Amino acid sequence: MLKIGLLGFDKLAHSHIDVVQKLPDCELVGFYEPAQSSYQKYGIHKAIRKFTDFELFINAVDVVDVIDSGKDVFRYASYALKRFKHLFLNKAVLGNLEDANYLINLSKEANVKMQLAESARYDQTFMLAKSYVQQPFLIECVRKINEIEGKSHVVHDLMIKDLELILSLTGSPVKKINAHGFNTVNGSIDLASVRLEFDNGCVANLSASTVAENEIVSTIIHQRNQQVQIDYLNQSIKVIDFGQKSKGKSEHQINSSVKNANNAGFEKEFLSFISSIETKAETNITIEESYQALELSNLIVSKINLAANNL
Repeated sequence: MLKIGLLGFDKLAHSHIDVVQKLPDCELVGFYEPAQSSYQKYGIHKAIRKFTDFELFINAVDVVDVIDSGKDVFRYASYALKRFKHLFLNKAVLGNLEDANYLINLSKEANVKMQLAESARYDQTFMLAKSYVQQPFLIECVRKINEIEGKSHVVHDLMIKDLELILSLTGSPVKKINAHGFNTVNGSIDLASVRLEFDNGCVANLSASTVAENEIVSTIIHQRNQQVQIDYLNQSIKVIDFGQKSKGKSEHQINSSVKNANNAGFEKEFLSFISSIETKAETNITIEESYQALELSNLIVSKINLAANNL
């Protein structure tokens, strides 16, 4: 029986708790909130235990599910690995590549599993659409939401999801990055536009915004004689076959038979993580693959900062 504990408690905590409590051979033992106050804002869920001492928390768990995004998350994560605890955390909290590398190496030294979460690749609509993708030459990603209260960088927090998807579709190194970002409201970059060129000739155009009036989350994949359109909000896929000129084009709509719940991607990813612990096998998405998206997001942020300094 794997004992799982949450490090932190925010708006994601309830969905994580719901998933963990459904897993066979797993026990949710409680949570530790470093701030010792923010959990009150989101409410205690099903009276799970609240630890007030971090050492007691670490001693009680086998797996640490990191929800906290505070400044001390690296210190807590490092300590958990040094105590031979398996670690699941959102890569968005690791903007520093040096910190990410340190944790990855520490997990290997401790011989424990560590997962940099990226549930976008476990999205049911994306997984279905990927079966139609062959050799894309142009990928267009738009991810626009309305979350003005947020203050984090739009590339690390939002665009990184599309970077994960694009890297999995192209399977090719990036050779050129062109990036621009803008601070419109939050004191941080909340609007970004990026163009990526890959070694295999594929090009990707990405735009992301947290200050959009109308929310759009979509991907359009162009490949020879075909276009695959993914609408994540409506969980639908449209495949357009252009064929020969004499035959004209044909299109068909595909609605995912498995509807995405709010936490469906996380549930599949966390289940894969737990399975890798139990079987001592690799996760479906390796930590090296996860790191690539984090590394690319940092390169893009550097390009944005450079462009801003040259204005």
